[in-house]
Amino acid sequence: RIRTHIMVAGWLRRVSFLRFDVPAHVDKSRPPGHTPLVPSPWPALVFLWATFQHVVFSPNAVWYLITTCMYVLAPYDLEAARAWRWGWVGHRLAVNVLVVAMYYGYWEGVLYGPLAWGKRKFKATWPTTGRVLHNAWFTFLGVLQWTGFEVVYVYCIATGRIPYLADKAILASWSNVALFSFWTCFIPIWRSTHFYFAHRLLHVNFLYKYVHSLHHRNVDIEPLSGLSMHPVEHMYYYACILPSLYFYMSPFHFLFNGVHLLLAPAASHSGFEDHMQSDLFHYLHHAKFECNYGSHSVPLDHLFGTFREVLGVSKTYKGAAEDEVNHSGTRGKTAESLSGGQAVVNEALPLAELPPESLKVKLPNGHAVYRLTTAILFAGLVLSFGIMGHPGHGAASRAWIATHASLLAGVASFGPAIAGAALVLLLGDQRSMRWPFHKEPLVGKFGFHLVVGVAVSIVPVYHLLQAAYAQPGEAAYFWLRKL
Repeated sequence: RIRTHIMVAGWLRRVSFLRFDVPAHVDKSRPPGHTPLVPSPWPALVFLWATFQHVVFSPNAVWYLITTCMYVLAPYDLEAARAWRWGWVGHRLAVNVLVVAMYYGYWEGVLYGPLAWGKRKFKATWPTTGRVLHNAWFTFLGVLQWTGFEVVYVYCIATGRIPYLADKAILASWSNVALFSFWTCFIPIWRSTHFYFAHRLLHVNFLYKYVHSLHHRNVDIEPLSGLSMHPVEHMYYYACILPSLYFYMSPFHFLFNGVHLLLAPAASHSGFEDHMQSDLFHYLHHAKFECNYGSHSVPLDHLFGTFREVLGVSKTYKGAAEDEVNHSGTRGKTAESLSGGQAVVNEALPLAELPPESLKVKLPNGHAVYRLTTAILFAGLVLSFGIMGHPGHGAASRAWIATHASLLAGVASFGPAIAGAALVLLLGDQRSMRWPFHKEPLVGKFGFHLVVGVAVSIVPVYHLLQAAYAQPGEAAYFWLRKL
């Protein structure tokens, strides 16, 4: 009995992430955000991953439990998904809206509502009602687009366009059990890896200027700011579902990936230091901009020199923003140096006109053209799937779409990035097309990140759409196995 009590007590200590308290490494005598982060050594991380501790003893356990509940209580209806119908599509949207509303509502309520459980806020300012509503609108657009990703994938597996591991086959062999266990372990690791490369791509000037800058209107972040993104950023962010397109996987892991994508940003953008998944690492990114593109759980920023460990003066940061000089002639100023909501032009920020506490922004040249271009692209996507699913359209229309599957998918996936680059070239910009990575060699660090970023955030979107438009058997999954 004593041994049992000791084991239970030990387990409770391991799940202390569930408490409203600071992480164990935080020095409470220092102001919030001023205890330096220390990256975990790679051997220690590999041990955690191999023993599933990163799943069981972390917030991943919460998202895994939510995934399980959704998968059991609101399962994918593969029979209905063989055809495009508003019934099953609307059901998926309702489920996603409900889950996101409850989860984000919880964090807004306990941190910014009357409960006020958080005591250590990184910055002693509070979001305005206008900013929260702004973030809520773009969060809803994010849920709407995720539902689009979800129903396209479910349509593809229901119609044989993408093979998958069926539920009844998981326990049919030890190899399938091992496969299921591997993806359970790998999805959280992949999420962090994908986020680093996709996020860094979004900071390249031509995508930051027209797309990612919307997310960075939130300098002092709050939960709903986590999923407050431009629809193009949502598209490249959700490309994290890449493994389900190229490997033999259970739909459960597609959903686990999606729940992670939808819910993880809430607590990581809380603005507080003392709760589950409190995230100084990402708060530093919003406060300082050109650092910490990934997550603390997979230290790629430390590997590539963009890791910042603390608010204030950093001893680790080696990125380009440290070298920038603003119009006042001082060096290294960032969002933290802007006070009182004043618009200060600062060369350390790609869109320095963005006041930290206001939604009054000066939009970049070409913004209206870019907005119109991307609106047409997204409208085309909706129209194409409407044609495929509407019983009034004949086989000729669907055959035309299938014949031009690669072209349609290419325009929708690569189009937003190409449009941004074209506008910067045509209209000019005071900064390099590659800013803030302009000092990195094109054939080297910058080129490597650009190629990997495109491969993991744009190409999967192309392959998902191409699989849905084309005939069964033509998806990337099949031709990869012919190599």
